[in-house]
Amino acid sequence: MAGNNSVESQAKHDVQDLKKGGDNTQALQHIADQAHTMSTKDLKSEQNYWNTVGKAGHDHLPGLSIHRNNDGNVDSVKNSSGKDLYDRNAEVKKTVDKFTGGLKKGQGPFHAFKEAGLSDREASEHAKAVMAGTGRNTFNAGEKLGVHSDGSVSTSSEHKGVTTQEKYKKDNSHETKVTQKNGDSKTTFKKADGTATKTVEHKETAPGKSEDITYDGDGTTKKVKEKTTTDGDKSTTKKYRDDSTRSEQIETSPKGTTDTKFGPKGTDDRTEKIETGKDGLKTTTAYDDKTHLPKSQHKETANGYVDTKFKADGSVDSATERKNKPNGTGYTETETRDGKQVSVINRTNGEKGAYTESRKIAANDTSTEQNIDISRSSANADGSFTQKRIEKQGNHTTTYAMDMKDENHGTGTRIKTGPQIADTKPHKVKFEDGRYSEIK
Repeated sequence: MAGNNSVESQAKHDVQDLKKGGDNTQALQHIADQAHTMSTKDLKSEQNYWNTVGKAGHDHLPGLSIHRNNDGNVDSVKNSSGKDLYDRNAEVKKTVDKFTGGLKKGQGPFHAFKEAGLSDREASEHAKAVMAGTGRNTFNAGEKLGVHSDGSVSTSSEHKGVTTQEKYKKDNSHETKVTQKNGDSKTTFKKADGTATKTVEHKETAPGKSEDITYDGDGTTKKVKEKTTTDGDKSTTKKYRDDSTRSEQIETSPKGTTDTKFGPKGTDDRTEKIETGKDGLKTTTAYDDKTHLPKSQHKETANGYVDTKFKADGSVDSATERKNKPNGTGYTETETRDGKQVSVINRTNGEKGAYTESRKIAANDTSTEQNIDISRSSANADGSFTQKRIEKQGNHTTTYAMDMKDENHGTGTRIKTGPQIADTKPHKVKFEDGRYSEIK
């Protein structure tokens, strides 16, 4: 297996045995065994072996399904049962990252992963992944190899106290991180074609303090895309647009996180702020495009939320607070305006969409207090249900008894009663588009 000629000769010989026909079980197993043996030693030999097998059989061999990629190389091979015999781009599946110690002189990836405690099969898969990901078949003494749960692979080497880490991802993108003795580092991120997309410089500025600056491309233009300062358990990240205006700022501390977004004018153009407490509850505030004062806010609470709307001057206009009952059994919702309570809703849920609900709407300059009681039955198999709604305002009562086809469509009767109501007979009505109307 030392050279390509011996690999190709072996492959052609194995294919001839397969072409003889009849019971080819042994011939197929021999091919699989040969390929597996090569995979533990030399990835290029394994690729060459399968390429030769495919060409010799014109990609049509009994018991084998051969697929090629755009570069003409064999991409995958399956047997007649659909079992993978070869997959050039196969991801090494595992639950944790796995690393080797420093390679001994002349040692290859297979034996290094074996020493790390892997089985022959696992060591073979990991070795293949490292060779495929790095495009290398030989490695230097002292290098450390890694295979990660996201399918990427890495190498790490040290020279005179400077550590160089290379990470190769499944999409062929590449990261290079160089760390100095004092902890400062520089990481360059490149696409598959070698173009640098960003560069991150990390500096230890003081004990417990650091600064990370992300530059565009290879960093030569010093165009800042992102800057993070860390002080113990607190950090601030500032993100910038192409025109260097700030687009976002994220502040993190043990108390939680504050994420502020900015419009085209940068810090003077705040558009949204999301505050997340250590309990995970969020408060989201939206700001007016022109005045930059708050216009609305949604605040999560332990058992519900508070929605607030603001006036043009930034003062509170109205607020709606919902408190959910345990286990989804209902809620209480209270609305206030200008500091005064204007409505209260109390709902209790039943089974299959059934519920009872009472609403109390406070009196204002043009109307007296109004009370509304709603009772709804469980839904039938077709989604239909019955609903009764009683509206009381002063001495007047309006009662709706409806057969509802769905949430937005139904028919029934309406009865009005009160001291000044002459017609107290039932009238046929329908419910559509969120309102009741009489059927003529």
